[in-house]
Amino acid sequence: MNVSPVNTPLGIDRRRLLQLGGVLAAATSLSACSGSGSAGTGGAGDRNKGSITVWSWQGPATALKALVPEFRKKMRSLDCPADATANRVRTIDTSLLTVGGAVHSDMLLWDPAAPVEAAVRQLIGTFHSVPQLSVRLDRLPAGHREAIGFWLAEWRRLRPQLLDGTVEPGRPDELYTLVRSAADGVCVIDVHSDRVVPLRPAGQHEIVLVNATPVDRLTVAAGEDSHTADITVHDPRGRIIDRCRRVLTPGLHTVPVPSMGLATLRIREGGTQ
Repeated sequence: MNVSPVNTPLGIDRRRLLQLGGVLAAATSLSACSGSGSAGTGGAGDRNKGSITVWSWQGPATALKALVPEFRKKMRSLDCPADATANRVRTIDTSLLTVGGAVHSDMLLWDPAAPVEAAVRQLIGTFHSVPQLSVRLDRLPAGHREAIGFWLAEWRRLRPQLLDGTVEPGRPDELYTLVRSAADGVCVIDVHSDRVVPLRPAGQHEIVLVNATPVDRLTVAAGEDSHTADITVHDPRGRIIDRCRRVLTPGLHTVPVPSMGLATLRIREGGTQ
């Protein structure tokens, strides 16, 4: 069918508008076939459905980028309120398809009576997107508000790395349990499972370790060269609980970091001085 290039009242070429409608219809059909809109338990089967949805969307998403770039400046992770793991996986999945656009998380919710770690886990799960808080701040206990203030301040400080840096999300089949993002000599590593974390101090002047695991320490593996690091450790509420200087010789090292806490390693110039 030939369509004349007559502009619609919105200023979009009618041919492009019809193409866009076809792309959206195809995306909707593929999304429905993948089962992304059905309720699930969050297990492996649901993760597989999510993977199918991502791959199914790849063609339509590419066409959308080519057709109307102005429509893709903001994307959002959907249908995972109060689910920190799903928020992490879906925001990272979406960011891999939305180069140059802003990815927003789904709603951040938690029980005000829960420990502060529960609130921080939600925030860490959206670290690589724009967090969307949907809790009433005036109804939260002081510890929760203190934690929110600290983690949002860190998110703003590290935004060039988290949103615009070079991201290595790790293995999708492990639900991105080790995510590394770097820019301008700063590297952020958020860890979501008890595992060895490889460090690459060369070329970095700051490494931020985010402990999203249930244990109160992180095990890191230093590279071939020795580096001296000034380490500052924060608890989940952002309070400084330790400052020390460590020489990171090649091999394994244990860094005491509380669960849902953060450690900043400032790498000193001159090797082990």
